[in-house]
This record gives sequence, C-alpha cells and structure tokens, in this order.
Amino acid sequence: MPAEPMPRRTTLILLWTAIALAAPALGACGGGSSSPSSAFEAKAGSVCRQTLQQFERIQTTPPKTASQAEKQAAALVDVSEKALADLRDLTPPASIKSAYDRYLAAREQALSYLKDGQTAAANRDANAYAKAKRQAATQQATRLQLARKAGLNECSRPAVTLGSGGK
Repeated sequence: MPAEPMPRRTTLILLWTAIALAAPALGACGGGSSSPSSAFEAKAGSVCRQTLQQFERIQTTPPKTASQAEKQAAALVDVSEKALADLRDLTPPASIKSAYDRYLAAREQALSYLKDGQTAAANRDANAYAKAKRQAATQQATRLQLARKAGLNECSRPAVTLGSGGK
C-alpha cells in the first residue's frame, strides 16, 4: 500500500522548522547576514573565550612561591588588560550599551584586584595577596550577571582549572 502524502500544512511546518534550525549554522559560516547585535556578541564572545583559555592555561599549576605568584599575577594582568582593551574597542548595540558599560566597569575592577595581587606578591605579602584573590572571586558572580545582562554568554565564566594543580 503506497504511503499517503503528508498534508500540506504538516509539510510546511516541517520545512520552516528545518530552515529555522539551519539558519544559525549558516549564519555562523558566513552564509547569511547577521544582526549588529549578534555580530557584536560573536566578537565579544571570541575575546572572552580566548581570555578564559589563557586564564586556564596560566592557572594550570598553582604558584608555590611568592615569585611564582608574582609571575602568574603579572600574566593574568597582561591577559586581562588586553581583553579589556579589545572589549572596549567593540561598539555594542544601543539597546545594551548601558549594561555593557557596567560590565566593562566590573571587569576593570577585577583587573584592579589582579594588580593588587601582583603588587602583594612582589612585596611578599601573603595576606594582601590572599585578600586580592578573595575580592576578585567575590565579585565573580556579579561580573557573570552583568555579562548576561549585556547578552554576553561567553564572558566572565569562572576558570575551571583555578587551583586544580594541572588536572
């Protein structure tokens, strides 16, 4: 017995579903145009992904000496300064500019904590170093929330290797 053809409505629904599912993939491959907002989010997401990867690489092995802590903090400061500069170079859509500005301010504050940690390590001040790390960690959730409000799902995610000892 031959199969009955699908009703026209069902065929159209399946066709539009397939197109809707394929559209993001085509847009990511340059096969379609993207909105200014999605282009901005993609560029910011790329900066944030690269930064996270660098943070994880730098923090693979926890420092055992003040000298190692100073070098690690200096590397984190360098990566953070570059990321902040790259993010500042982007122009967010007007609809999220305020949220994006708040997010950048929070990143700048985190950079300040990293610099405090670098200075503390250089001065061999373990208490000040620990305080700077705590301050940066305490504000992590706030930075993550601000990133989400600005539509940046790849930004300010915590580094998963922090303190893992290279595992």
